[in-house]
Amino acid sequence: MPGNKDIGMVLLVGAFIVLISLGGGGGGLISYAALLVGLALVVKLALAIRGRNAGAPDPATRRASEVAMGMMRTSIAMAAVDGQLAGSERVVIRAIAREIGSHDLDDRGVEKIFLHFISDSSALAQEVAALAALLNAGEARQLLKFAAMVAYADGDLSEAETAVLDGLCRDLQIPPRDRSIQLQVAFGEIQRIVREEQQVSTDVPEG
Repeated sequence: MPGNKDIGMVLLVGAFIVLISLGGGGGGLISYAALLVGLALVVKLALAIRGRNAGAPDPATRRASEVAMGMMRTSIAMAAVDGQLAGSERVVIRAIAREIGSHDLDDRGVEKIFLHFISDSSALAQEVAALAALLNAGEARQLLKFAAMVAYADGDLSEAETAVLDGLCRDLQIPPRDRSIQLQVAFGEIQRIVREEQQVSTDVPEG
């Protein structure tokens, strides 16, 4: 797709040819041919602009994508707090991805994000700061729920994980009452996911 410079060049050339053809007088064959070429270039420009606008997502769609990816990244970052991506955490992260709608995030993508947060100790704070400027109150509570689900996934909430959740509440301005509610919701979600996983295991035929 043409860039701004390419589009500007097409516009200038098209306008120049049109002016020459109109100023040539006489209605000769060359003049009409030049006019047609100029008009063709202008049409090409219009189609390029139309295609560029059609391919660009609208602001609401772009924001929704940023929110979903930010929530996924922060959820995966919670698994990196203790330095291990446990099997139970993978299960919970997949459940979160389904709820958010991030179906294109596979295990390799999860591991890549996980390693990013392992290697950069400041990455989580930067991620949360970016989300704090983007999320509304309901989305902030949802993010806290997701983070708590990953923290609870292995059945134990460590001091480090508690500190991260506390920082998340502070940065997202989540009041203590909402914090307690979301932690309870997260614990309930973990129990539901465990039951579903157990059901899947019992439904798989042996041999």
